[in-house]
Amino acid sequence: MENSAKLILRDGPDARRRAAEVVASGGLIAFRTDTFYGLGGDPFNLRALHTLNEFKGREGKPVLVLVSDERSAEKFVEGRSKLFRALSACFWPGALT
Repeated sequence: MENSAKLILRDGPDARRRAAEVVASGGLIAFRTDTFYGLGGDPFNLRALHTLNEFKGREGKPVLVLVSDERSAEKFVEGRSKLFRALSACFWPGALT
């Protein structure tokens, strides 16, 4: 696995632009949320998924996908239930698992 890392200490427009470039090119980013640190990449990019699985040593296991709203979830979940729609309307934006 090729390892190329760049440390960005402060959030801002330049940092977000660079993170978007890394994700768009199939790379991974590390990020902090309110509750955990995560590794992120494009879930539709096989290279990114392979790198993530290799990095974490979890080949064949599913990955967590974070979405911010119901529209984003449409890309990943077919046939969302009434309960799903009600919970997402009540809690998004915000933490919902």
